[in-house]
Amino acid sequence: MNTAELTVNLSSILSILTSIALMGLGWYYAHQKSKSDELKKLEKKNEEKKNKELTEKLNNAIDRINEVSENAETTKDTLDSLARDLAEVEKLSKLNGQYTHELAQLVTTLSEGLRDNHLDGNITRAVERYRAFESKAMESFVTGEYLHSSH
Repeated sequence: MNTAELTVNLSSILSILTSIALMGLGWYYAHQKSKSDELKKLEKKNEEKKNKELTEKLNNAIDRINEVSENAETTKDTLDSLARDLAEVEKLSKLNGQYTHELAQLVTTLSEGLRDNHLDGNITRAVERYRAFESKAMESFVTGEYLHSSH
């Protein structure tokens, strides 16, 4: 083997080794790129999953807030209605108290007149006063005036 053949053989070996090295580098680069792409896909998928979970949590929170708001409005309406009912009951209670008072005065006047055997104008006036009160109270109750005014 002479030098020329040795040089040709070395050149051929170097050429083959260079080709193998380039193939190895190409494979390594392709493998790394594939892993990088796969990692990017996983990161993107993970980010999408986190965004979806966050969106779901926000939507759930918004739904709960809306539900609480609706419940608060319903509760406010109920409380307003109860306040109106309570005011009506209070006015009716006052009216009932006035009836009781007027009846008590009438009974007292009648009792005193019977006790004293003295049935005079006091009883007549007491009955007239009671009838006037009853008429006025019933008229205002029927028309609803009593419930809407402050007596």
